[in-house]
Amino acid sequence: MLQANKQENIGDNQVLKMIQRGIAVGFPIMIGYLPIAIAYGVLAKQAGLTLVELTMMSVFVFAGASQFMALT
Repeated sequence: MLQANKQENIGDNQVLKMIQRGIAVGFPIMIGYLPIAIAYGVLAKQAGLTLVELTMMSVFVFAGASQFMALT
């Protein structure tokens, strides 16, 4: 029983390390997308979209250029 708990703790540690590594590796990509996201938010606000509409468009339309074209 004690050994099973040790194995679970080791597995949890590995999962935590993998999550931390994923965040570290993905951070530069997030920084690159941030200016595009801000520009899209400003354009959507000028077009009169609500926060819900803006979010739903981002969730359902995974094509950045199409999102910008829909707003112009």
